[in-house]
Amino acid sequence: MKPFRQEALLLLLLWTLSGCGADGSAQKQVESSAPDALVSSSEKEDHILSTLSATVDEGRTLTLQAIGKQRTDLDEWGVREVRVYDGESLLQTLSVQDAIEAGGIDGIEAGYTSCWSVEEAMTIHDMNFDGYDDLDLFGWSPNNTIPHYYWLWDQETQRYQFAFILQGAEADPESQEIRATVKSFGGDGPEGGFYQTNIYRYVDFGELALVRREVTQIRDGKSLLEVYQVTDGQFHLVETREAPDGTA
Repeated sequence: MKPFRQEALLLLLLWTLSGCGADGSAQKQVESSAPDALVSSSEKEDHILSTLSATVDEGRTLTLQAIGKQRTDLDEWGVREVRVYDGESLLQTLSVQDAIEAGGIDGIEAGYTSCWSVEEAMTIHDMNFDGYDDLDLFGWSPNNTIPHYYWLWDQETQRYQFAFILQGAEADPESQEIRATVKSFGGDGPEGGFYQTNIYRYVDFGELALVRREVTQIRDGKSLLEVYQVTDGQFHLVETREAPDGTA
């Protein structure tokens, strides 16, 4: 496992909710369906949760279909797989199980994600600054910042490749960095909490290196920000300051 994944996953496991068993019969039904032919007798069985268009090389448009279902006892939805179509042809099927095995958590059932809305279960962003739409799945609901599973479009293989799991990730095209922020509130809510932002840069396709960390401790509405530079895995404090507005 890459070093940055080990560190990120330790944070993920501090604030985790998990799910339970899986249903293989629904999976068999879904795998034989064409893009617009999937029919479900119930929201509690696998069906098309959402469909998005993704633009990749030379403006080619792919269709992404999130296949999943609603939890039986709550208003939560889980994605089991994402089907990628090039026109009417199935290009590939992306399994959530791959993300779970890389350090994720079972959602509404084993092998599914867990999200409080269908609309947020699957989104697309350019996460590696190449101009192509990458896949973002809402992972599960801990009691702080939401973890997401990311697949990047690989121009060389013409396929999506699973890349990483991050909480609160934002891609900054100007700096070519990924900022991932974990928030944990204390007994006083936002007036007494902890924010940790890890800043990553790509060193290879889908491989991130931690280059900087910003840690904010909030007490009585005031915040102290510490900035650490990361060199060869070692953290060096380079700046300490108080944010005047009480936030980092």
